[in-house]
Amino acid sequence: MEQTEERQAHRSRWLWLLLEGLLLLVALPIGGYHWLYRQVRQVTVCELSGSCPPPSALMKDGGEGRWCFDTDRIDWTKPADHWVLVAGRDGPRIAQVQLRDTTAPQAKGIPQVLGVDEELGPDGFLTDLVDQQLVAVTFETAPEFHKAGEWPVKIRLEDLSGNVGYVETSCVIVGAVPKVTIEAGEDVPPIDAFMSNDTMTGRFITDPATVDTTVPGVYALSLEAEGEPFETALVVRDTVPPVCTFEEVAFTKRGESLTPESLVRSARDVTALTFAFDPAPDWTVNGYQPVTVVVTDAGGNRTSGTVSVLVSDLMPLTWEASRHFLTGKDIEEAQQALDGRFSGEIMVARFVPKVPGCYDILAEVDEVPCIQRLYVVDTVAPVLAFPKRLFGYLDHPQVPEALLDLAEDETKLTYTYLESPDWTRTGAQPVTIEAVDLGGNRTEISGVVDVVPDTEPPKIFGTSTRYVYLGEAVSYFSQVWATDNADEQEDILLTVNNSAVDIYKAGKYRVVFTATDRAGNSASRTIVLTFIRPGVSDEELDAKAEEVLASLVTDDMTLGQKAYAIFKYVKGTYSYTEKSNKRDWKYEAWRGLTTRRGDCFTYCAAAKLLLDKIGAKTMFITRYSNAHHYWLLVDLGTGWYHFDPLNDGPSRKYECFMLTTDEVLRLYPFFWRYDHKVYPDTPTSRYIRDW
Repeated sequence: MEQTEERQAHRSRWLWLLLEGLLLLVALPIGGYHWLYRQVRQVTVCELSGSCPPPSALMKDGGEGRWCFDTDRIDWTKPADHWVLVAGRDGPRIAQVQLRDTTAPQAKGIPQVLGVDEELGPDGFLTDLVDQQLVAVTFETAPEFHKAGEWPVKIRLEDLSGNVGYVETSCVIVGAVPKVTIEAGEDVPPIDAFMSNDTMTGRFITDPATVDTTVPGVYALSLEAEGEPFETALVVRDTVPPVCTFEEVAFTKRGESLTPESLVRSARDVTALTFAFDPAPDWTVNGYQPVTVVVTDAGGNRTSGTVSVLVSDLMPLTWEASRHFLTGKDIEEAQQALDGRFSGEIMVARFVPKVPGCYDILAEVDEVPCIQRLYVVDTVAPVLAFPKRLFGYLDHPQVPEALLDLAEDETKLTYTYLESPDWTRTGAQPVTIEAVDLGGNRTEISGVVDVVPDTEPPKIFGTSTRYVYLGEAVSYFSQVWATDNADEQEDILLTVNNSAVDIYKAGKYRVVFTATDRAGNSASRTIVLTFIRPGVSDEELDAKAEEVLASLVTDDMTLGQKAYAIFKYVKGTYSYTEKSNKRDWKYEAWRGLTTRRGDCFTYCAAAKLLLDKIGAKTMFITRYSNAHHYWLLVDLGTGWYHFDPLNDGPSRKYECFMLTTDEVLRLYPFFWRYDHKVYPDTPTSRYIRDW
């Protein structure tokens, strides 16, 4: 159906064309030609473009038009004359379109570099060729192939319509490339790299070994290519910066200087290097300063790094680890050992060199502030010893250090069983223990452990009588504890029989404490509790304690610093009177805080109240004699130590602040004599202040 309709439309168009032709024949004699072609040009010349021109190109006024035939039936890519049917406002008209090619071909020239053994056709010198027809490309002026030099090239372009255009360019014919570029430190490339293409052969005339490729520059080379001599160049360039590792920290004495290269641990580059400071340091000022070192190679490439340099009047020292405070005298002697010319009085901040490492200690030399750098080392191995009788208890595994009678070292030790005893069997068991200090020094000790059953009951400690307050809950275990020959305190079951106690009725009551260890061994002890009425309310006491503490301690103080502030407060501001209420410690604490007067019991009661408030553990201790004296045992987290804010010993020049039992008995054996069966043991090592 569609083909039939298309055939009818085609027939109608040509019938109309035939009718128009007849009208034209009739109109010509009577002047009707111009009437028929008022809008459409009878003949139109169009430039060859490869596609059908728009119908508006045939309109005299440039108006709109339309084709009245299938334009695909005409070949628009070749010059020719074509009759067409085009319609404007007056209807279809017959017109002639003359396709003409009047534009010369156009192209861009490409300069070429060829080897003496190469040739190239004219089209090899062109790009972007534009024309509507086929174009013949020929040399107008050809280069002289196979002859080195730079030649002008002119190329003629002619299309099928005879339009002619020209393109000019150039051709360089070489036997060798003008230059070859390499990175400094690389080998001279082989001769092939200097040939203009990979088909040429040649040889070096200049010996490549004479070129020092570690020095950037341009080196002239003579060579032969295809039997002809040529000159070329080897360009050595350095684009890679030096690879450097800088010191992290360095030292110099004040007034002396360092060289920049001394601050560079390693520097690698194939070319020569220079070192410089940027900017120059000031070597006359004590303290740390950042020093920048710039490393530059022969190619001008730079690598920089910043080193922290310590300038000080004191040379760095290597120091064997110790548990004793460092003194200015110690530093003076060490500096003089390094430099016999050293002189000056040294003051140094408090420091205990007990942990290996690097430390900067604040110091003064003749009142000039500076920094003492200290390298603490531990080179001495631990000293270990077993007791004369080495034994343990059945089913009671011990940590390695518990079996040792002696373990000496200036730094912290860690212990390991290299051979562990069998704690599940009685009898002789071999054991080997290794101790390692913070310096990595190791000591081994071997022996035989006698594993025996545990048949010994626990021991119960605590005062035989206590005063407690009516109506208040009784902390039965606060001043009663148990120890055992085999078990830790937390493994001992401590119970109390307080069935006879009435906390609301004044009087004396007997309570029985029983301690049982893991082996089933038991022991009992009876203590008398006396209930009394308090002389001051807890609210009043707490308010006064908080008021006093606010004037003594701050949040940034350590527990040890707070305890020492309390010690100094009681010792330094209280006045002694030979009278106190030994039955009511809270009242005596109140009296001490409000009047700052009292005897040893008052001093201790006030100190106990304040120490309890800061989180310390405390207990009263009584001298073992007819003339009673009271002081405290205090635990700040490192064990129980003696704390007496009243007495300094016979010479009055010692402070009884956190002292061991050995220390107080050595200072004043009569004054601080007490029943050791009632109170816990103190550590054997001195208390180390944490400030």
